[in-house]
Amino acid sequence: MKLPLGVLAVVLGLLTACSATDAKDALESSPASTRTTATEDPWAEELADATTASRSACAAVFSDLLSTLEELGSRLGVGLRVAEYGTEVGDIRVAYDQAAKEAPTLDDSCLAAVGLKLERALNHYVKANRLWSECATDFDCDMDDVDPLLQERWRKARAAVDEAATAIESYALREDDQPARS
Repeated sequence: MKLPLGVLAVVLGLLTACSATDAKDALESSPASTRTTATEDPWAEELADATTASRSACAAVFSDLLSTLEELGSRLGVGLRVAEYGTEVGDIRVAYDQAAKEAPTLDDSCLAAVGLKLERALNHYVKANRLWSECATDFDCDMDDVDPLLQERWRKARAAVDEAATAIESYALREDDQPARS
C-alpha cells in the first residue's frame, strides 16, 4: 500500500518533531501544504474501499452456495424423491467446497455472519439425506416415523439459510455503522 505524499510528509514531520510537547504541536508546526484535513483523509477513503471490497468479497464467495441452498428449499416445497434430494445435496456440497477454498480470504465478520450459517444449513440437509436414505433402504423403517425428523432438519436448514441471506443483505449496514478508524 502506497502512502500519498501529503500523508507521508505529515508522518515524517511528526517523527522529526518528537521534541514537540504533543502531536498537536507537531501538526501545527508542519507546513500547511502537507497537512490533510479530515475530509481529505486518504486513510478514510482506503478504509471505505476496503469495507466495500470486504462486502463484495463476502457476497461473491457465498452467492453460489446461498443460491443452491435456497433452490433446494424451494424444491422441497414441491416435493422430491430421495435420489433427487441426494443429487441436490451433492450440488450444495460442490458449492460449499468452492466457497471453502476462497473463505480464508474473507474477514471474520463475514465468516461468522454468513459462512457458518450456510455451513450449518448444509449440515442439516446432509443429516436429513442420511436419515431419508437409510429409511428408504430399510424395510423395517416407517417413513411416518422419519418424516418429523426430516421436517425438523429442513426447518433448521431453511432458518440458517434465511439468517445468512439476511446477514449478506445487512452486512453493509453493520460495517458502515462502525466508527471510522483514525
